[in-house]
Amino acid sequence: MPLNERDRIEILMMIGVGDRMRTQQEVCRLFHEMHPDREPVSQSTVSRIERKYRELGHVRDAPRQGRPKINENVQQDVKYHPYRVRLIHELAEDDFDRRTEFCEYMMDHNNQNNGFIANILFSDEATFFLNGHVNRQNTRYWSQENPHWMQEYHTQHPQKVRTSQKPDVIEQFCSRFGFSAPKSFGNVCIVISNN
Repeated sequence: MPLNERDRIEILMMIGVGDRMRTQQEVCRLFHEMHPDREPVSQSTVSRIERKYRELGHVRDAPRQGRPKINENVQQDVKYHPYRVRLIHELAEDDFDRRTEFCEYMMDHNNQNNGFIANILFSDEATFFLNGHVNRQNTRYWSQENPHWMQEYHTQHPQKVRTSQKPDVIEQFCSRFGFSAPKSFGNVCIVISNN
């Protein structure tokens, strides 16, 4: 949560004057003690506030300059808000039992095969579905009301393109799981998969 003008003035007062000045580290600790429910301030924040006061004589925000961002225009003019697409599964009665069974299976399998968990690959990839389905990670749907958007998937494994910012991770993945070598385009690596 950003600091407002009152918070900045409070930090200036904590710094003190003359021979009663506190270090930036002491100010950070004191601010956190006085506001334990808030995010702690950093020493660089305290330094910036102090420098701004010495240079300008105040700690107010400067008036904003330049063109407003597109999302500000959309929110103010059209009253649209961004809604993040969340894919949720409709739970059937037997889903809870199936989840429990899966957890028990994974725990048993891990106990029997010590290296099992090490063979699970977690990555920072993005997925683009070739059949038009939405990659919810970076998608926002702009509307005046929450659309409660639903999208049915007819296949569990649609054709897709995966990208990663770490080609070396993808190369390890391909060699480990038997894919052909990935294609690199600059610093982005792409693997095409049918499953």
